[in-house]
Amino acid sequence: MRRRNRFYYLILIGFAIACTDRVEEIAPDPSPSEITSHSADIPSLVEEPQATLSPFKEQGSGKIRLPEINPLDIRENFSIAGSSTVHPLVQVMYDRFIEEGYQGEALLENITSNSGFKLFCQTVESDIVSADRPIRDDEMQACSQRDRTPISFRIGTDAIVVAVHPDNDFIENLSFAELAGVFTAEKWSDINPNWPKKTIERFIPSRDSGTLSVFVDRIFQGRSREILNAPNTTENDEEEILAQSVSLDIYSVSFFSYAYYLDYAETLKLIAVEGIPANPQTVKNANYPLIRPLFLYSDAKIMQEKSQVSDFINFFLTNINEEIGKVGYFPDNADTLDEAESNWLKAIGKNKKR
Repeated sequence: MRRRNRFYYLILIGFAIACTDRVEEIAPDPSPSEITSHSADIPSLVEEPQATLSPFKEQGSGKIRLPEINPLDIRENFSIAGSSTVHPLVQVMYDRFIEEGYQGEALLENITSNSGFKLFCQTVESDIVSADRPIRDDEMQACSQRDRTPISFRIGTDAIVVAVHPDNDFIENLSFAELAGVFTAEKWSDINPNWPKKTIERFIPSRDSGTLSVFVDRIFQGRSREILNAPNTTENDEEEILAQSVSLDIYSVSFFSYAYYLDYAETLKLIAVEGIPANPQTVKNANYPLIRPLFLYSDAKIMQEKSQVSDFINFFLTNINEEIGKVGYFPDNADTLDEAESNWLKAIGKNKKR
């Protein structure tokens, strides 16, 4: 993950902290069922023990084989828009696509899951959505009105981590109830009288992000106004800036993807959630309570009319487990990849086996 100039970040962070105006909420609160209804997907993680985030080379369980493609034969353009969480993974896979010979160009828009689904379902301005949450019913309906039927391709798993300043010596673990307090109360002592009587400085993902949607669903049962209207709360679209912001204030707190923590591990302290720390083993076993699936979405008509779209998704699914650990996310198990590959075959009207 590319690091930007630290001085540039300090200017941005200082400006963000100085801004105290609250912005009115513009997106409807997701209902708990919109995310938790897919919770059965979450335990589908790697089967083999994983001590570190090393690349996995097993592809599928042996039941599915996608048609072989040669990137050298592909020259047409396509577009992907969506989650800033998934974007680093999309970038890595696209870079490999180019290295192996892709002759066209792809527009990769690093925005949010919400915005990605809007482009795909409402304005029909993208071919693929990258998302760090499942599509919602209202988004499916918007797509159907544009004659699009989103098809999901699960590509991996992420953990949302809670981070504080490394000099914070009064917190090691937070329950869900305490997390709700941390992201709404004015002072740390308002949650626990043994904690400092200091103002909590909160840095959270923007209200349009899938990361915030998942966190709000799990911790606030979908009530986003509580966290968005809390005092001393600064929103930012870039999780990288959230990670850097926490490292500058001893009484600050934030949450973001595990991958961004890895980039700034020396300047952050991770907090266990419900007594469980975030690490490869607890994610693999689905014990850590803030894990979520990662997806690509497209449409069968698009994939059939634009072979470059189906070819890139094919390439993505075929090679993802060799690359995902390098980015900092967690590979899914063979059966989950087989399901995504089966969805690909159905979308283009094929049903090939090994």
